[in-house]
Amino acid sequence: MVEVLKRYQDSSGQMVNLDKSEASFSQNVAESEKNLIRNKMGVKTIEAHTKYPGLPVLFGRSKKVVFSQVIDRVWKKVKVWKEKIISRAGKEVLIKSVAQAILTYVMGYLRLPKECCKEIDELLARFWCGSSKEERRIHWMSWSKMAKAESSEGLGFRVISDFNVSLLGKQYWRLLTGSSSLLERVFKIRYCPRTSISEAQVGYRPSYAWRNILGARGAVELGSR
Repeated sequence: MVEVLKRYQDSSGQMVNLDKSEASFSQNVAESEKNLIRNKMGVKTIEAHTKYPGLPVLFGRSKKVVFSQVIDRVWKKVKVWKEKIISRAGKEVLIKSVAQAILTYVMGYLRLPKECCKEIDELLARFWCGSSKEERRIHWMSWSKMAKAESSEGLGFRVISDFNVSLLGKQYWRLLTGSSSLLERVFKIRYCPRTSISEAQVGYRPSYAWRNILGARGAVELGSR
């Protein structure tokens, strides 16, 4: 294990911070082997990784519970903004450049449940029109209409579920066009070693990320030729 880390450091030119590193083991690993690896690497061990890096690792049946942290991040931003007097133009910039932008990392690999996407849309819509728990204001235009392009009389906001599919489609396109990235090599070896990405199947016990990226194939094929 130490030799593997050394080879990585030599080839990448980056040093691994062992103070910030953690190791988790399968239940099938003997305690003596755990102690050997732990002492060799000089890292602490944990039961399981919940996030890496910033993304959830383990998924249960309720995906909404797993992604609740994503909603919380958006809510914390909006909560701070609500306490200030912000113009319409300022709100537009904050929604586009901050609130919706902080979701791009997670949604680039994982599909958020529809309930989460709807909740985020409603959260941003309430912020835009100035609604709060104490005061509910009239939404003069639906969020779907405001999400249209400015050339189509909209404001260019993004419907989160559609934005999610487009980001996953971007990852699928990278795999399809052969970007030679580590992600592509791992997925190709694991799921389609003898066929192309366009003909790949979900496979046996696929990862959540692979299912999500492959699920965007239909959207990419509709817009490709």
